[in-house]
Amino acid sequence: MEIIPQIEGGLIVTCFASNLMRLESLILAADKAGRTPVLLGRTLINNIKIAKECGYLQDLPPVHTMEEAKDIPSDKALYICTGSQANYRSALSIIANGESKYIKLDNSDTIIFSSKMIPGNEDKIERMQDKLAAQGATVITDETELVHTSGHACREDLKRMYDLLKPAVVLPVHGDKKFIREHKRFALSCGIKEVFSARNGDMCLLHNNHIEFLEQVFSDIIGWDRNRPVSLGSQLIKNRRRIAFNCSMFISAVIKDKKLLDLQMSSIDILEEDDWNKLAEEILATVTPLIEKKLLECENRTQIEDFIRGQIRRRVFAATEIKPVTLLHVAML
Repeated sequence: MEIIPQIEGGLIVTCFASNLMRLESLILAADKAGRTPVLLGRTLINNIKIAKECGYLQDLPPVHTMEEAKDIPSDKALYICTGSQANYRSALSIIANGESKYIKLDNSDTIIFSSKMIPGNEDKIERMQDKLAAQGATVITDETELVHTSGHACREDLKRMYDLLKPAVVLPVHGDKKFIREHKRFALSCGIKEVFSARNGDMCLLHNNHIEFLEQVFSDIIGWDRNRPVSLGSQLIKNRRRIAFNCSMFISAVIKDKKLLDLQMSSIDILEEDDWNKLAEEILATVTPLIEKKLLECENRTQIEDFIRGQIRRRVFAATEIKPVTLLHVAML
Protein backbone atom coordinates (compact mmCIF):
# COMPACT_ATOMS: atom_id res chain seq x y z
CA MET A 1 0.00 0.00 0.00
CA GLU A 2 1.51 3.31 -1.08
CA ILE A 3 -0.39 5.20 1.60
CA ILE A 4 1.29 3.48 4.57
CA PRO A 5 4.76 5.13 4.29
CA GLN A 6 3.06 8.54 4.17
CA ILE A 7 1.36 8.16 7.55
CA GLU A 8 2.96 9.35 10.76
CA GLY A 9 1.87 8.35 14.25
CA GLY A 10 -0.04 5.24 15.21
CA LEU A 11 -1.48 3.18 12.36
CA ILE A 12 -4.20 0.52 12.51
CA VAL A 13 -5.45 -1.41 9.48
CA THR A 14 -8.52 -3.61 9.67
CA CYS A 15 -9.48 -6.16 7.04
CA PHE A 16 -11.17 -9.53 6.63
CA ALA A 17 -9.22 -12.10 8.63
CA SER A 18 -9.76 -14.67 5.87
CA ASN A 19 -8.10 -12.52 3.18
CA LEU A 20 -4.59 -14.01 3.36
CA MET A 21 -3.32 -12.09 0.33
CA ARG A 22 -4.34 -8.82 2.01
CA LEU A 23 -2.59 -9.86 5.21
CA GLU A 24 0.55 -10.69 3.26
CA SER A 25 0.45 -7.29 1.53
CA LEU A 26 0.04 -5.49 4.85
CA ILE A 27 2.91 -7.35 6.49
CA LEU A 28 5.21 -6.54 3.55
CA ALA A 29 4.04 -2.91 3.46
CA ALA A 30 4.69 -2.55 7.18
CA ASP A 31 8.21 -3.90 6.83
CA LYS A 32 8.93 -1.64 3.85
CA ALA A 33 7.73 1.38 5.84
CA GLY A 34 9.93 0.49 8.81
CA ARG A 35 7.03 -0.61 10.99
CA THR A 36 6.64 -3.83 12.95
CA PRO A 37 3.51 -5.79 11.92
CA VAL A 38 1.41 -6.55 15.00
CA LEU A 39 -1.68 -8.77 14.98
CA LEU A 40 -4.75 -8.01 17.09
CA GLY A 41 -7.50 -10.61 17.04
CA ARG A 42 -7.49 -14.34 17.67
CA THR A 43 -8.86 -15.14 14.20
CA LEU A 44 -6.02 -13.30 12.48
CA ILE A 45 -3.41 -15.08 14.56
CA ASN A 46 -4.99 -18.49 13.95
CA ASN A 47 -5.44 -17.94 10.21
CA ILE A 48 -1.81 -16.94 9.70
CA LYS A 49 -0.65 -19.91 11.78
CA ILE A 50 -2.77 -22.32 9.72
CA ALA A 51 -1.64 -20.74 6.43
CA LYS A 52 2.02 -21.19 7.37
CA GLU A 53 1.42 -24.80 8.38
CA CYS A 54 -0.10 -25.35 4.93
CA GLY A 55 2.92 -23.87 3.18
CA TYR A 56 1.59 -20.36 2.54
CA LEU A 57 2.83 -16.96 3.76
CA GLN A 58 6.41 -18.20 3.83
CA ASP A 59 9.50 -15.95 3.94
CA LEU A 60 7.59 -13.04 5.44
CA PRO A 61 9.00 -10.59 7.98
CA PRO A 62 8.24 -11.71 11.55
CA VAL A 63 4.86 -10.73 12.95
CA HIS A 64 4.07 -10.19 16.61
CA THR A 65 1.09 -10.46 18.90
CA MET A 66 0.05 -7.42 20.91
CA GLU A 67 1.49 -8.94 24.06
CA GLU A 68 4.86 -9.39 22.38
CA ALA A 69 4.84 -5.88 20.91
CA LYS A 70 3.48 -3.91 23.86
CA ASP A 71 6.77 -2.03 24.30
CA ILE A 72 7.07 -1.00 20.63
CA PRO A 73 6.18 2.70 20.09
CA SER A 74 2.90 3.04 18.19
CA ASP A 75 4.54 5.07 15.41
CA LYS A 76 6.90 2.15 14.79
CA ALA A 77 4.17 -0.48 14.50
CA LEU A 78 1.42 -1.34 12.06
CA TYR A 79 -1.47 -2.90 13.94
CA ILE A 80 -3.49 -5.32 11.80
CA CYS A 81 -6.75 -6.11 13.52
CA THR A 82 -10.11 -7.79 13.16
CA GLY A 83 -13.38 -5.88 13.23
CA SER A 84 -13.80 -4.35 9.77
CA GLN A 85 -17.53 -5.16 9.97
CA ALA A 86 -17.85 -3.86 13.56
CA ASN A 87 -18.10 -7.43 14.81
CA TYR A 88 -19.07 -7.70 18.47
CA ARG A 89 -15.99 -7.83 20.74
CA SER A 90 -13.62 -7.75 17.78
CA ALA A 91 -10.24 -6.09 18.31
CA LEU A 92 -11.27 -2.84 16.61
CA SER A 93 -14.61 -2.68 18.44
CA ILE A 94 -12.78 -2.98 21.75
CA ILE A 95 -10.44 -0.14 20.72
CA ALA A 96 -13.37 2.00 19.53
CA ASN A 97 -15.13 1.51 22.87
CA GLY A 98 -12.00 2.60 24.74
CA GLU A 99 -11.67 -0.83 26.37
CA SER A 100 -8.29 -1.92 24.97
CA LYS A 101 -5.58 -2.30 27.58
CA TYR A 102 -2.92 -1.78 24.91
CA ILE A 103 -4.15 0.96 22.55
CA LYS A 104 -5.59 4.36 23.46
CA LEU A 105 -6.32 6.55 20.46
CA ASP A 106 -5.56 10.24 20.00
CA ASN A 107 -5.33 12.72 17.12
CA SER A 108 -1.99 11.29 15.95
CA ASP A 109 -3.53 7.93 15.05
CA THR A 110 -4.92 6.70 11.73
CA ILE A 111 -7.29 3.78 11.11
CA ILE A 112 -7.56 2.30 7.61
CA PHE A 113 -10.57 0.17 6.70
CA SER A 114 -9.14 -2.13 4.01
CA SER A 115 -12.56 -3.62 3.33
CA LYS A 116 -16.04 -2.81 2.08
CA MET A 117 -19.19 -2.69 4.16
CA ILE A 118 -21.16 -5.90 3.86
CA PRO A 119 -24.81 -4.94 3.18
CA GLY A 120 -26.66 -4.88 6.49
CA ASN A 121 -23.61 -3.82 8.50
CA GLU A 122 -23.58 -0.17 7.42
CA ASP A 123 -25.14 1.32 10.55
CA LYS A 124 -22.95 -0.44 13.08
CA ILE A 125 -19.77 0.20 11.05
CA GLU A 126 -20.59 3.91 10.79
CA ARG A 127 -21.26 4.05 14.53
CA MET A 128 -17.89 2.44 15.20
CA GLN A 129 -16.14 4.84 12.82
CA ASP A 130 -17.79 7.75 14.65
CA LYS A 131 -16.43 6.41 17.95
CA LEU A 132 -12.94 6.20 16.47
CA ALA A 133 -13.15 9.74 15.09
CA ALA A 134 -14.49 11.03 18.41
CA GLN A 135 -11.24 9.89 20.04
CA GLY A 136 -9.29 12.00 17.55
CA ALA A 137 -8.24 9.32 15.07
CA THR A 138 -8.27 9.84 11.31
CA VAL A 139 -10.46 7.23 9.59
CA ILE A 140 -9.64 6.23 6.00
CA THR A 141 -11.99 4.05 3.93
CA ASP A 142 -12.28 2.91 0.33
CA GLU A 143 -14.53 5.93 -0.28
CA THR A 144 -11.57 8.30 0.06
CA GLU A 145 -8.50 6.21 -0.78
CA LEU A 146 -7.66 3.09 -2.80
CA VAL A 147 -7.32 0.83 0.23
CA HIS A 148 -9.48 -2.13 -0.84
CA THR A 149 -10.23 -4.22 -3.88
CA SER A 150 -12.84 -6.95 -3.96
CA GLY A 151 -11.81 -10.58 -3.85
CA HIS A 152 -15.11 -11.67 -5.42
CA ALA A 153 -15.20 -12.82 -9.02
CA CYS A 154 -16.76 -10.47 -11.59
CA ARG A 155 -18.88 -11.62 -14.53
CA GLU A 156 -15.82 -11.82 -16.77
CA ASP A 157 -14.04 -14.00 -14.21
CA LEU A 158 -17.02 -16.33 -13.88
CA LYS A 159 -17.38 -16.62 -17.65
CA ARG A 160 -13.70 -17.47 -18.01
CA MET A 161 -14.04 -20.13 -15.30
CA TYR A 162 -17.05 -21.66 -17.08
CA ASP A 163 -15.22 -21.58 -20.42
CA LEU A 164 -12.24 -23.38 -18.87
CA LEU A 165 -14.13 -25.97 -16.81
CA LYS A 166 -17.15 -26.48 -19.10
CA PRO A 167 -19.34 -27.82 -16.26
CA ALA A 168 -22.40 -29.90 -17.06
CA VAL A 169 -24.24 -28.62 -13.96
CA VAL A 170 -24.01 -25.37 -11.99
CA LEU A 171 -25.46 -24.91 -8.51
CA PRO A 172 -25.21 -21.20 -7.53
CA VAL A 173 -24.71 -20.67 -3.80
CA HIS A 174 -23.93 -17.75 -1.48
CA GLY A 175 -26.02 -14.63 -1.77
CA ASP A 176 -29.67 -13.69 -1.46
CA LYS A 177 -32.41 -14.88 -3.81
CA LYS A 178 -32.03 -12.11 -6.38
CA PHE A 179 -28.31 -12.82 -6.75
CA ILE A 180 -28.95 -16.56 -7.04
CA ARG A 181 -31.53 -15.94 -9.78
CA GLU A 182 -29.20 -13.57 -11.63
CA HIS A 183 -26.33 -16.07 -11.40
CA LYS A 184 -28.63 -18.72 -12.86
CA ARG A 185 -29.53 -16.48 -15.82
CA PHE A 186 -25.87 -15.64 -16.33
CA ALA A 187 -24.74 -19.29 -16.23
CA LEU A 188 -27.40 -20.26 -18.77
CA SER A 189 -26.23 -17.43 -21.04
CA CYS A 190 -22.71 -18.92 -20.83
CA GLY A 191 -23.98 -22.16 -22.34
CA ILE A 192 -24.39 -24.21 -19.17
CA LYS A 193 -27.10 -26.77 -19.91
CA GLU A 194 -28.37 -27.31 -16.38
CA VAL A 195 -28.44 -24.69 -13.60
CA PHE A 196 -30.22 -25.58 -10.37
CA SER A 197 -31.42 -23.02 -7.81
CA ALA A 198 -31.53 -24.55 -4.34
CA ARG A 199 -32.86 -23.26 -1.05
CA ASN A 200 -31.40 -23.81 2.40
CA GLY A 201 -32.40 -27.33 3.40
CA ASP A 202 -32.80 -28.71 -0.13
CA MET A 203 -31.36 -32.22 -0.40
CA CYS A 204 -30.15 -32.89 -3.93
CA LEU A 205 -28.61 -35.83 -5.77
CA LEU A 206 -25.75 -35.07 -8.17
CA HIS A 207 -25.25 -38.06 -10.46
CA ASN A 208 -24.22 -38.65 -14.08
CA ASN A 209 -23.95 -34.93 -14.91
CA HIS A 210 -27.45 -34.28 -13.60
CA ILE A 211 -28.78 -32.76 -10.38
CA GLU A 212 -32.09 -33.83 -8.91
CA PHE A 213 -34.06 -32.45 -5.97
CA LEU A 214 -34.87 -35.17 -3.41
CA GLU A 215 -36.50 -33.55 -0.39
CA GLN A 216 -36.54 -30.56 1.91
CA VAL A 217 -34.97 -31.07 5.33
CA PHE A 218 -35.22 -28.74 8.31
CA SER A 219 -32.56 -26.06 8.39
CA ASP A 220 -32.11 -23.05 10.60
CA ILE A 221 -29.57 -20.52 11.77
CA ILE A 222 -28.02 -21.78 14.98
CA GLY A 223 -26.48 -19.50 17.58
CA TRP A 224 -24.45 -20.32 20.66
CA ASP A 225 -26.18 -19.32 23.90
CA ARG A 226 -23.51 -19.46 26.60
CA ASN A 227 -22.98 -23.22 26.78
CA ARG A 228 -25.50 -24.64 24.30
CA PRO A 229 -26.71 -24.21 20.71
CA VAL A 230 -30.10 -22.59 20.10
CA SER A 231 -32.18 -21.91 17.02
CA LEU A 232 -32.37 -18.20 16.24
CA GLY A 233 -35.94 -18.82 15.12
CA SER A 234 -36.93 -20.46 18.41
CA GLN A 235 -39.56 -19.08 20.76
CA LEU A 236 -36.80 -18.46 23.30
CA ILE A 237 -35.01 -15.99 21.04
CA LYS A 238 -38.30 -14.44 19.93
CA ASN A 239 -39.18 -13.84 23.59
CA ARG A 240 -35.81 -12.20 24.23
CA ARG A 241 -36.29 -9.90 21.26
CA ARG A 242 -39.79 -8.99 22.45
CA ILE A 243 -38.49 -8.17 25.91
CA ALA A 244 -35.59 -6.15 24.47
CA PHE A 245 -38.05 -4.03 22.46
CA ASN A 246 -41.15 -3.97 24.69
CA CYS A 247 -39.63 -4.34 28.19
CA SER A 248 -40.99 -6.73 30.81
CA MET A 249 -43.30 -6.64 33.81
CA PHE A 250 -44.04 -9.12 36.58
CA ILE A 251 -47.34 -9.29 38.44
CA SER A 252 -48.12 -11.47 41.44
CA ALA A 253 -51.45 -11.89 43.19
CA VAL A 254 -52.52 -13.92 46.21
CA ILE A 255 -56.21 -14.88 46.37
CA LYS A 256 -58.17 -16.82 48.97
CA ASP A 257 -61.90 -17.45 49.02
CA LYS A 258 -62.41 -14.87 46.25
CA LYS A 259 -60.60 -12.23 48.30
CA LEU A 260 -57.46 -10.44 47.14
CA LEU A 261 -54.86 -10.81 49.89
CA ASP A 262 -51.89 -9.27 48.04
CA LEU A 263 -51.10 -7.68 44.67
CA GLN A 264 -47.63 -6.66 43.48
CA MET A 265 -46.16 -5.47 40.18
CA SER A 266 -42.49 -4.98 39.33
CA SER A 267 -40.24 -4.05 36.41
CA ILE A 268 -36.60 -3.10 35.96
CA ASP A 269 -36.68 -1.82 32.37
CA ILE A 270 -39.81 0.31 31.84
CA LEU A 271 -38.97 3.40 33.92
CA GLU A 272 -36.32 4.58 36.33
CA GLU A 273 -36.83 3.03 39.76
CA ASP A 274 -38.40 6.04 41.50
CA ASP A 275 -40.71 6.77 38.56
CA TRP A 276 -41.74 3.13 38.35
CA ASN A 277 -42.49 2.88 42.07
CA LYS A 278 -44.71 5.95 41.84
CA LEU A 279 -46.56 4.61 38.78
CA ALA A 280 -46.98 1.15 40.31
CA GLU A 281 -48.41 2.63 43.50
CA GLU A 282 -50.96 4.65 41.52
CA ILE A 283 -51.98 1.70 39.35
CA LEU A 284 -52.32 -0.72 42.27
CA ALA A 285 -54.47 1.77 44.15
CA THR A 286 -56.76 2.04 41.12
CA VAL A 287 -57.06 -1.60 40.10
CA THR A 288 -57.23 -3.26 43.53
CA PRO A 289 -60.92 -2.41 44.17
CA LEU A 290 -61.77 -3.36 40.56
CA ILE A 291 -60.12 -6.74 40.97
CA GLU A 292 -61.78 -7.35 44.33
CA LYS A 293 -65.16 -6.71 42.73
CA LYS A 294 -64.37 -8.89 39.72
CA LEU A 295 -63.34 -11.80 41.93
CA LEU A 296 -66.92 -12.10 43.12
CA GLU A 297 -68.08 -12.53 39.51
CA CYS A 298 -65.33 -14.72 37.99
CA GLU A 299 -66.02 -18.42 37.71
CA ASN A 300 -62.55 -19.74 36.85
CA ARG A 301 -58.86 -18.99 37.13
CA THR A 302 -58.45 -17.96 33.48
CA GLN A 303 -61.00 -15.16 33.83
CA ILE A 304 -59.24 -13.87 36.93
CA GLU A 305 -55.80 -13.91 35.28
CA ASP A 306 -57.02 -12.22 32.09
CA PHE A 307 -58.72 -9.46 34.07
CA ILE A 308 -55.72 -8.73 36.33
CA ARG A 309 -53.26 -8.76 33.42
CA GLY A 310 -55.48 -6.59 31.23
CA GLN A 311 -56.24 -3.96 33.89
CA ILE A 312 -52.60 -3.42 34.85
CA ARG A 313 -51.09 -3.71 31.38
CA ARG A 314 -53.61 -1.24 29.93
CA ARG A 315 -52.70 1.39 32.52
CA VAL A 316 -48.97 0.88 32.06
CA PHE A 317 -49.40 1.50 28.34
CA ALA A 318 -51.53 4.60 28.97
CA ALA A 319 -48.76 6.06 31.13
CA THR A 320 -45.69 4.98 29.14
CA GLU A 321 -46.83 3.90 25.63
CA ILE A 322 -45.05 0.61 26.33
CA LYS A 323 -46.77 -2.76 26.00
CA PRO A 324 -44.52 -4.89 28.20
CA VAL A 325 -44.13 -8.64 28.02
CA THR A 326 -46.11 -9.56 31.13
CA LEU A 327 -45.59 -12.54 33.41
CA LEU A 328 -48.42 -13.10 35.87
CA HIS A 329 -48.35 -15.43 38.88
CA VAL A 330 -51.58 -16.01 40.77
CA ALA A 331 -51.54 -18.06 43.97
CA MET A 332 -54.96 -19.48 44.83
CA LEU A 333 -55.03 -20.44 48.51
